[in-house]
Amino acid sequence: MPTDPERRTHGISEGVPILVITEPGEEPRLLPADRTILEFDPEK
Repeated sequence: MPTDPERRTHGISEGVPILVITEPGEEPRLLPADRTILEFDPEK
């Protein structure tokens, strides 16, 4: 679950999880789970 500063940064309520997206060579992205849709190509 996100910390208080993470919740304030993303404007989310207590109890909403954060998704952490990591890609090689990039900083991790933190996204509110209640407003994020993940799409991926299963063939990659």
